[in-house]
Amino acid sequence: MSASYTSAALCAVSEVYLLFDKGTCYVPERAFYAYGGKKMLYMPCFSPEALMTKILSYFPENYKDGKPLLDGVILWNDAKSGEILSIMDAKKITSLRTAAAGGLGVSYLSSPESKTLGIVGMGAQGLHLALFASTVRNIENIYLFDNYQKDASAFSAKLDEMLGRHVECVMCADPADLLKESDIIITATTSATPVLPDDAALYAGKCLIGVGSFSPSMREFSAAIWSKTDTVYVDLEYALKESGDLSQPFDEGLLKAGGVKKVSTLIGGPVRPPAKGKCNFFKTVGMSLVDMTTAAVVYKNALAKGIGQKIEG
Repeated sequence: MSASYTSAALCAVSEVYLLFDKGTCYVPERAFYAYGGKKMLYMPCFSPEALMTKILSYFPENYKDGKPLLDGVILWNDAKSGEILSIMDAKKITSLRTAAAGGLGVSYLSSPESKTLGIVGMGAQGLHLALFASTVRNIENIYLFDNYQKDASAFSAKLDEMLGRHVECVMCADPADLLKESDIIITATTSATPVLPDDAALYAGKCLIGVGSFSPSMREFSAAIWSKTDTVYVDLEYALKESGDLSQPFDEGLLKAGGVKKVSTLIGGPVRPPAKGKCNFFKTVGMSLVDMTTAAVVYKNALAKGIGQKIEG
């Protein structure tokens, strides 16, 4: 993946947060349907230029068969006729748009001198998050932790290929070691319980990006972070009720409604590294308008390069 491609995705995501604030697009809250622990998510989006729907399946037991937990498609429709113009892999678009959102958070909320990155969750999403974080900061060392993977070689080789330079990747015995070693920490798991330790001292000076929790029952961050920050940046207001990383601390009285700010308020402003003894926290749950914008970059690039397969109706 070229640097120009990641830059285009970062710019697109920055612009879409500002576009959303203008209210010119209709972005319904995502619809969840669950049965037997399995979930289906439907994320439509309407804009003057296009219509898009992302359909995702979340099957948490898939790891036992070596299959991705998330799968799905994106339907790209003509804004006037509703005609389906493209069907895209939702896993790839989701990885790109989430990684770009994470990269945006890193660019505004971490110190420009940051050299170390921690990734909890070494799936496709974690790989893309490492790519974008290493694009906006000169990352030299990445510390990794995953409950199911114990070897960093494949992750490291793929990242080097995508990034076009070498970054040293090191497996950690536990998340506490990762937290100690990293300036920037990104979590990309579907855990129902915190994956990072409940030790407030470990969070001082850190930039934290939460990606994995997309339902109230999922929580990646411990209560300790709230003693080190009184503000969390989010992509959408409903993140406060949708993600357990925010809804649970809010119910516990650790997070106040006034401490939730939109990430769009950062765009165009100065970098805001963590204050001394404090941490910065960005929690993204994703929204379909970001999927639409990222899909537009992919769709236009595919058309220009003649990539894809035409399906006759």
